[in-house]
Amino acid sequence: MSFPLKITLACLLAATMGCGRDQVEHVVDIPPGISWASLLMDATDMGNLAVPVPPGATSKMSSSCLDSNKVMLANLAPKILGDMDHGFFKEVVDERDGVRATLAEFDGPGVVTWVWSANPTGTIGLFIDGQEDPAIRMSFDDFLGGRFLPVRDPYSSVNSLGHNLHFPIVHTSQCKLVVWVPKRENLAELFYQVAWQSLPRNSVIHPFDVADVSTNSQVLKQLSRRMLALSRANGPRPDAYLK
Repeated sequence: MSFPLKITLACLLAATMGCGRDQVEHVVDIPPGISWASLLMDATDMGNLAVPVPPGATSKMSSSCLDSNKVMLANLAPKILGDMDHGFFKEVVDERDGVRATLAEFDGPGVVTWVWSANPTGTIGLFIDGQEDPAIRMSFDDFLGGRFLPVRDPYSSVNSLGHNLHFPIVHTSQCKLVVWVPKRENLAELFYQVAWQSLPRNSVIHPFDVADVSTNSQVLKQLSRRMLALSRANGPRPDAYLK
């Protein structure tokens, strides 16, 4: 594959990888097409950083920052902390049992490459390709902690008090992330970011499915070991900063 997603994932996962490809185990064959497994495999090849970005490729970021297309929680944010980088959502809806806020929504074939929050709260809902039922519904904290994965390291991490999920969520036509909370006040101080990358429209795409990840847990574990081995093989020497 020669599209920029490989570059995006390689950059996002660079902290956990290196270039010593010959020093890690072989990963089992992955079916043709674009899937979470193929993208993670591509992310271990640093040569992908040199692949030109083709025309028409796009990337987007949705966050809690001020945006003219977003809803501000009146009298709640950003008044509480006094800045403009929290408390904004694509949509906020009052429901019978609480409040639903849309964090991000992307159309077209693509993949969510990174989800971050400094203070995850509430219940996250991940909707794929227009399905009525969420592909994932769990606490936002558990979602960023990768608790839907058979193995979490190095896909989930907490760095500088920020909760990160670097796991490709592939979709063919649409992806939407929402969060449910009891009251609007629970959203007022929420910080979040969601990164997205387009995929070629003529590609064979295997949408994200929790059951598929569980069924192919051995592939995920092998990819995890590959990334961690690359990190160990190419990390700085203990005396690197003493010279």
